[in-house]
Amino acid sequence: MTLKKKIIIASVLVLGIAMLVGRMLRTEATVAPVVRGKAVDAVSGNVEVFAAVDITLLAEATGPVVEAILSPGEGSIHVEAGQVILQIDPSDIERRIANTKANLKAAEDRLKLGSPKQYELENLLQDLSHNEQLAKEDQFPEAWVQKQRRDVERLKSEVKRQQVDLEASIENNRFALELEELELKATKVEAPVSGEIIECFVSVGERVSRGSPLVRIISDDRVVKVTLSEDDFRGVEPGKALSVNFLGSDQLFKGEILSVDATSDPRSRRRTVYAKLDVDSGSLIPGMTGQASIVKDEHLNALLVPRRALLGNAILFVDKVGHVVRKQVSVGYVGLHWAEIQSGLEEGDLVIIDDLYAYRDGERVHPVVSK
Repeated sequence: MTLKKKIIIASVLVLGIAMLVGRMLRTEATVAPVVRGKAVDAVSGNVEVFAAVDITLLAEATGPVVEAILSPGEGSIHVEAGQVILQIDPSDIERRIANTKANLKAAEDRLKLGSPKQYELENLLQDLSHNEQLAKEDQFPEAWVQKQRRDVERLKSEVKRQQVDLEASIENNRFALELEELELKATKVEAPVSGEIIECFVSVGERVSRGSPLVRIISDDRVVKVTLSEDDFRGVEPGKALSVNFLGSDQLFKGEILSVDATSDPRSRRRTVYAKLDVDSGSLIPGMTGQASIVKDEHLNALLVPRRALLGNAILFVDKVGHVVRKQVSVGYVGLHWAEIQSGLEEGDLVIIDDLYAYRDGERVHPVVSK
């Protein structure tokens, strides 16, 4: 082998080794290809799940607790709407009801019998009529007739007053009976909704009075609240689709907007919308939080890049020989995970999606397609 051939072979080997070493020493860059798909005009908001009803039941009757479905510190229990969850001793109220009924009957009986003064009034009216006739014939003093007339008016007033007093007594007793029967009904405490009793504040044997807290219950139904910046609110309306990702979960829940608040919070400049998710409400726990993406519009067959590839209106594009090229692009709709590129890139182009500020324009990198 001639010296010239040896030199050529050695040069080729050195160049190959240099290229291999250069490639090995090149910085790796995580990239993703530009793909076609559905671009969505979406806005993000903060999500929190609430129970549709969260209420502390207060005692509406007074007495000792004789039965309770749960005791303080025993955890929680599920109940159905209308189920009796606590019983207050009704015996004291039942005695009051019996007494009120007796008073009511007595007053009604006295009203039927009429006033004892009624008979005296009727006799006096007969005497007055007879004496008025005699006075016309000058056979009875006119002064006595005038006195009898005053006595008649006095008795009429007494009879009327007694009647009014009895009618008032009847009305008062009827009203008292109505309240006492309501209080008797209130001794049996029922669940207003189907849900979970999460706290009990009284024990069997404990005496409660009106206004005493008894139990706290949350309904099975859930309310999903999404708060948005007022700047993002335009175009958000009932019926729009949304997707929700809760913290600590990889699952994406789909749903739609049910209603929107008419006004925004003047301090935070955020507006609240209420959503329904396509999931059993039992899997939504009050207090869960996360992020929502609300779709306002969409473009089909659009060029898409991962949202995290954006540097404002620029993209770090990796050309065919591995050079990083900072390209200005026209950005269209930006969703929760993807962004639409209206111009500046082509399908299949590779764009850097991680550590964007670690790369310089013109730097050579080894592109590694993200999985």
